[in-house]
Amino acid sequence: MNSSVNKKKAFVTSAIFLLAVLIIGIGSEIYTSKYISNQKSKMRLVYQKKTESIQAQKKGVENESIYINAIDKVMSEKEYQDFKNGLSIIAVNSEVTINKISDAPVKNIKEFKENKIIIEAVATYDAFKRFKDRIAKLNYFINFDKEIITRENPTSNKIKINTELHVIVFPNKEAVLNQLKKK
Repeated sequence: MNSSVNKKKAFVTSAIFLLAVLIIGIGSEIYTSKYISNQKSKMRLVYQKKTESIQAQKKGVENESIYINAIDKVMSEKEYQDFKNGLSIIAVNSEVTINKISDAPVKNIKEFKENKIIIEAVATYDAFKRFKDRIAKLNYFINFDKEIITRENPTSNKIKINTELHVIVFPNKEAVLNQLKKK
């Protein structure tokens, strides 16, 4: 009789654990989807502001503050390299272990570049969330994309993360800002 009760307790405990894991998985998927949508909206906004600024300059309208604000949200080549080199510091401070960082092919978008950084890491879910939050607080347009999260092993509380960071880079940023400041 006791073994039957113990088996039922084990079954109920397992079911509750699986339900909790499922809820956490769905919650993280909702958070990631909302975050990606927000970043894409911000990226569209910077392109829109850049286009509006160019049109205003062509018409002779002084609308440089919009243009400068849009450019400030995009990284220069040097800022991109500094960011990429600093990812390991952000990871360590967030208790995330980065196993591999690599570059994907760069996509040219008019005078901008979309640089992609592929990251493979291991962390707890909370640590990875801190890592993403710290990157989100940077004053640049950075987007997490193609995020694949799996459990490290069945008994571990850590997850394996494979993701791409998309970063918009404006190679002529310093020259354009210097030119605008001279006016």
